[in-house]
Amino acid sequence: MIFTIFRSCDAIIHLLKGNIGTGILAMPDAIKNSGLLVGSILLVIMSFFCVTCMHMLVENSNILCQRTKNRSLDYAKAAELSFSTSGSTRLAGLAKYVR
Repeated sequence: MIFTIFRSCDAIIHLLKGNIGTGILAMPDAIKNSGLLVGSILLVIMSFFCVTCMHMLVENSNILCQRTKNRSLDYAKAAELSFSTSGSTRLAGLAKYVR
């Protein structure tokens, strides 16, 4: 139970560090260059795409954990397993390079 809480907290911290950290530095200049109205609308659209892609990555990692009977996967291992367990022999050959 406690491990699950710490793991969720760790995931939230990585989410904040990866998205908000760079956004604090880049967003003011991007909105200044695009304009207040267009910048605000595009910010909402881009945040939707970012959250959707992160959600897809986590769901696919969970599916790979179930397929390969692993307890957890880091990003590099998830990329390697997704290539190696794909149906394509061409992609399976690239598995060691994507890690």
